[in-house]
Formats: sequence, structure tokens, C-alpha cells
Amino acid sequence: MAHGADQQFLRMLSDHHLGMIDMAHAALRPDASAGLRAKAEEIHRKQHEEARQMAAMLERDFGDRYEPQVTPDNQRMVERVRQAQGTAAERTFYEATIAHHEEGVRMMGERLPHLANPELRRMAERMRDDQQREVGELRQTLAAA
Repeated sequence: MAHGADQQFLRMLSDHHLGMIDMAHAALRPDASAGLRAKAEEIHRKQHEEARQMAAMLERDFGDRYEPQVTPDNQRMVERVRQAQGTAAERTFYEATIAHHEEGVRMMGERLPHLANPELRRMAERMRDDQQREVGELRQTLAAA
């Protein structure tokens, strides 16, 4: 049963990360400001690396070659970012990233107590802490704008 919780968590969080990766990719368009481009590239890089680590854990620990899928809620966020124009694009991306990270933090908080693998627990705690920090930074950026 403990392995079931670990595997389910990795699959769920892989889907969640793919949504953020797609959102960051949508923000990386030719008219993006330097600030938006830098933040979207940073998030894309970090989420992609974490997704790679989760895929490796799924395969190594469970023989699971899971193909993540973007959830409908995440797809709606991606579309909002993709459709935002001009100066609204940066605000839209930051607001969507905040909402996305808050959902991830909530999911990790709910599932952390049920994870058996210490390596996975540490990874989830690190991701939760990183995303909480990033939410604070993005809130400050929006407040200053």
C-alpha cells in the first residue's frame, strides 16, 4: 500500500508539473518582456528537471513508464497565459503560476504524510518549500507593479 501512495503521488505530480511546463512554454513568446522571459525560463528549467527526476523514480521503483498528461484545469491556465497580450501577459503568467504552485503545495501537504520512500519525501518537501518561496516572490513582484 505504501508503494501505491508513492507511485500515485509521482504520477499526480508529474501531470501537475507538465501543466506548469506548458504554461511556462506559452509565456516564452517573441513579445515577452525580459522579466517574463527570465522567470518563465527559470520555472521551465526547474520543473522540467523535477519532472525528469520523477519519471526516473517511477521507472526505477515501479517499472512505470508513465506519460504525464495536462489536466483540464491546467490546460485552462495554459490557454489564459497563451491568450494574454502585451503587458497583461506578465501579470497573467505570474497569477497563473501562483495559483498553480498553491495547488501543488496543497497536494504535497496532503500526501507527504503517506509517502514511504525517504528520497521521495525529501524531494516533495524541497519542491513544496521552493514553490512556497516562489509564490511569495511572485506576490511581491505583482504588488510592486
